[in-house]
This record gives sequence, structure tokens and C-alpha cells, in this order.
Amino acid sequence: LTGDGVYPLGAEVNVTATPDLGYLFEGWTGDASGVENPLTVSMTVGSTIGVNFAQDLRDPDSDGLSNYEELVVTGTDPADSDSDDDGYNDGQERSEGADPNDAGSMPSRTLTVNDSANGSVTGGGTYPLGATATLEALPDQGYLFGGWVGDETGTQNPLPGVMTVDVTVGATFVQDSRDPDQDGLSNYEELLLFGTDPADADSDDDGYIDGLEQSEGSDPNDAGSYPAFTLTLIESENGFLIGGGVYRLGASAVVAASPNRGFVLSGWTGDAVGRQNPLSVTMSKNQVIGAIFERDLRDPDGDGLSNYDELIVLGTNPQNSDSDGDGYNDNQELVEGSDPIEADSFPTRTLVVTASENGSLTGDGVYPLGAEVNVTATPDLGYMFVQWTGSANGTENPLITSLTENPSIGAIFERDRRDSDQDGLSNYDEIFLFGTDPEDPDFDDDGFNDGFELANNTDAKSSASTPPMGLE
Repeated sequence: LTGDGVYPLGAEVNVTATPDLGYLFEGWTGDASGVENPLTVSMTVGSTIGVNFAQDLRDPDSDGLSNYEELVVTGTDPADSDSDDDGYNDGQERSEGADPNDAGSMPSRTLTVNDSANGSVTGGGTYPLGATATLEALPDQGYLFGGWVGDETGTQNPLPGVMTVDVTVGATFVQDSRDPDQDGLSNYEELLLFGTDPADADSDDDGYIDGLEQSEGSDPNDAGSYPAFTLTLIESENGFLIGGGVYRLGASAVVAASPNRGFVLSGWTGDAVGRQNPLSVTMSKNQVIGAIFERDLRDPDGDGLSNYDELIVLGTNPQNSDSDGDGYNDNQELVEGSDPIEADSFPTRTLVVTASENGSLTGDGVYPLGAEVNVTATPDLGYMFVQWTGSANGTENPLITSLTENPSIGAIFERDRRDSDQDGLSNYDEIFLFGTDPEDPDFDDDGFNDGFELANNTDAKSSASTPPMGLE
């Protein structure tokens, strides 16, 4: 206050109340009252005057701080809401604990990022209040961002946010199960487990995709390692197999069955069926194959003997029905007991001619089977051949017979009743009874035939003996 002192009686004195910085005059106390300031006091009596000062709670710059606070407490400009021009009003800075008079001191918010397995998060730190912070989840190789946890949720990545409060955030990361190269392996498996290229289905360029190699136990990073299967061949009786071994997956293995001499492939056993030979096998798994060989019962030369019999038992040629070229097929010789591989040994038949009265037969003997043999019947003088007996019949002479069996042939001879010279006497009579020539009707050339002479009781053999004749 100003104006105190000793004054002449009746003097008019001005008393002035001057509030300190940050305060306001509220009124007089003591021997004065009211709020007039300055106060004019008439000095008629001695006076004692006091004053009430109160904090200036006005906020002309609307920064949330009273003039008292700005002037006395914070030292800011009560007419400027942002005394340090840092973008935050003085009241906000004071409430946040920042220095409203220092542009480098401002309200802040903390973005705390928790450690995450299989990835990391960027964007953590301290930000000016209201600043935009951007969180970005960075998955480790083989993983994918799964989502935010903590004060943020969802799957947006990167995630921007305005820093109005302190935030604590974490992220989940999951195995990358995508398969962009479609080789049957996820990116996680390719990158972390097998070291293959998730963008290349066949990392080692050996023709097999990585997933297939891994499932088959081969190395998908080594072109010299590829899926392979074993073709095992079972030993077989009466033949053998070729083509077994280790083959690449999908390769065509050719199995050939080679039967022993005299045998043929009857069929496949194990993982193969049918009779195709050679057999093409696609190697999609380990396989075991055997074969059944049986006797070759075919008869290509049509001789009645199987290839097995010809090759193994007899030693004949299964492609030649007559191995020794003797005119008889091998089976026929076998049945007949001759040697089918010896030309001088062949099937035979025996022709037997039985003795006959009044004549003889020729043609008996041992002949090759099927031979055409002439059998001739020769009658004795005065006799004639009548017919065949035994294994033959008829009257053909000579007789041509094909020896398919062992025939026994005989003949019947009878007196020759023919009259060859037509003299009225049979040939038999002329020969045996009269001694004349059956081919000469007038044996004694006397002009009378032999039969006439005998009928007239003359000698047909004497020209001197003639029948008496009457002459008309």
C-alpha cells in the first residue's frame, strides 16, 4: 500500500493498493471499506487502513492456468497460452510435467513394445503427446505376423496410432504355412527345417519337388540325392530274371524273364501280374517280382511233341517235325521206337506172305513205314490167281499195298479153266491132262484143233492121227 504517513488535519490523502504480480485487489480493511482504488481519505482523525489481496485466478489466454499460476508459479505469459511455442499450451505442459517455458520440453507418451517370440516390433519409444506413432511387426524368417496383443488388437500392419496415452503392445507370430511354390512344404518348413527355396518347387533341380524328396527321405538340396526305389527279383526255378536294381522315382524299369531251355514264362508273381515279357514297371514304390516258369508245351512244328520234350527229353529240333530228315516226324519215331535224331533209324513194317498151293508170292520183307510195296502172285503152270487172302483182298495183281501195319497176305490159286487158244480145252487140261499147248489150238498142226481131236479120240499131239472125216 502507498499513502501512509502523517498529514495535516483535514488533508485529502490518496491511498493506493498495488497487488503483487499474480494477485488482485479485493477490498479495503480497517478504517476503510469498499473497493475503490486509489482510496481518498480525509484526515480528520488518525486512520488505520489495510487491504485484501487474492490470487489472480483469471485465465485470459485460456491455457488452463490462472494468471497467478502463470506469473507466480510457472513464470509463463498469462496472455500467451503457449509461452514456449512448442505446440502445447502452458496448462497442458504443466499438468504433464513439462516445462512450458522450454520448447524442448513437452508432454510425451511412451509406446512400450514387449519382446515377441519369432519376430520383432519396431516403433516403440517416447513420443510427443498427440504424435502419430507407427508400429510395424517384423516376423522372423519362416513366420507370419499373427496379430497385436496388449493395448492394441487386430492384424493391421504397419499400425499407426495417435499417442494420447501410454501404450504397451506386443505381437504374435505364427509359422508361415503358405506354400507359394506348391511343393508340399510350407515356407516355415522350407526356410527353417530344410533350407530349401520356398519360391522354387525343386530347389536342387533334380526333377523332384522338395516336398516329395523330403517325404521320401532324399535331400532336396542335393541334385545327387533323389527319391529312389528298389526292384528286387526273386530267384526262380527253370529260368532267371534280369532288370533288378535301384531306380529313380517314376523311372520305368524293364524286367525280362529268360526261361531255361524247354520252359516258358507262365506268369509274374509278387508285385506284378500277367505274362507280358519283357515287363515295364513304373517305380513308384519298392517292388518285389518273381516269375513262374513251366514246361513249354507248345508244338510249333506240329509233330505231336512239346518243345520241352523235344529239347529236354529227346534232343530233337522243336522247329523241325523231322529232325533227322528220314521222312518220319519225331513223335512218330518216338512211338515206333526208332531214333528221331538218327536218319538210319526209322519206323518199319514187316510184310509177311503166306505160302499158297499152286502158286507163289513175292514181296515179303521189312520195309519203311508207309512204303508202297508190290506183292505179286505167280500161279503155277495150269493154275490161275483168283484173289488175295489175309490182310488184303480183291483180285488186283500185282497188289500195291501201303505198309501202315504189319500185313500178312496170302493168295488163292485155282485150276486155269480159261481157254486161251479157244480150242475147246482148258489151259489146265491142255497142260496137265493132254500135254498140249494152251496157247496153240492145233498143237500137232494137222489141221484139227486139239479139242476136236480129243473129242474124236485122235491124238492131238500127232499129225498122223486125225479124225476120220466124211466128205460131202
